[in-house]
Amino acid sequence: MPKAKLNHQEISSIERMYMDILKMIFSSNSFRKDLRKLEKNIKKSKKQLDSIYKKSNKIDIAVERLVRYHIYRHFSIMGIYASPVSSDLSLIGDICVLNIDSKTVDKDTNGTDVLPGIIEYNQVTFQDNSIMNGISKEGVDFDGYSFQGRLPEFYKKKPFICFFLKVVYTNNGRKGFELDPNIQLYCIPHKTIVKKLYLDGLIYGVKTYDYLDDQNEINKRGAQYAVKTIVDTSWKEVTPPGGNAKRWLDDSITCPMNIKKPVIWGKKNSKNIYYVVKGGQTFRIQRPLLENRIDKSGQKWKGFIDIKI
Repeated sequence: MPKAKLNHQEISSIERMYMDILKMIFSSNSFRKDLRKLEKNIKKSKKQLDSIYKKSNKIDIAVERLVRYHIYRHFSIMGIYASPVSSDLSLIGDICVLNIDSKTVDKDTNGTDVLPGIIEYNQVTFQDNSIMNGISKEGVDFDGYSFQGRLPEFYKKKPFICFFLKVVYTNNGRKGFELDPNIQLYCIPHKTIVKKLYLDGLIYGVKTYDYLDDQNEINKRGAQYAVKTIVDTSWKEVTPPGGNAKRWLDDSITCPMNIKKPVIWGKKNSKNIYYVVKGGQTFRIQRPLLENRIDKSGQKWKGFIDIKI
């Protein structure tokens, strides 16, 4: 167990070590063979699966199980991080808590998710308070959305390190279901590293949003955050830089998630019902920001790689 909280260089070296280990696991013949077997089974039973499962993504649970199986085969762990706020896998080791999530992307319907790193609140440790900030096309100075990763930085002085395995596939066309020739493995830097090296933030885009739509939570936070059916004349219309969804800034009350910012109202769909936008739910990080990393010895390493299957 580490004797004291580690600095950003020491944590980066741990991330590099586990990147090498995970690369070995996910590029092994046994893992690639199992992934191809999964592809073959889905192709063979596609009609049956279509009749049973209404959702288009029929590979997500299978990939998660496959990742879990191979990780348990290779790692000797001290325990499980027993919290619902964690990744698919959250394993306590001797020097860190290893978190691994699997992502499955249909490139026909979610093409914008193929290249970047995709994350959610419960899967990382860092924070970013300036997402999509800047001057909107309406000429309004937009302060940006706030993001706070929900994983702790440390557990008994052991850093949480966060990895993702992305499997890209296509489910249309003459060949039907088919995996891309490469899977992607990437590491999201620890909060200590982000604070030191990524001053401009990591997140560049929001995929899905989180709204204050639970009545119990609204009651707890206050009636001022209740759902609206009309746009107040005092609200400022704004389309955040890099986004397409219209929002409305309300300077009369503060954001329940960040009291230093005004409330942002938005519609969840085409209906004229307006909710407080708590922030993003799923986020994108540009690949180059994750690729180029440095360990405590000053050695460069790749934090985002492709693995041929």
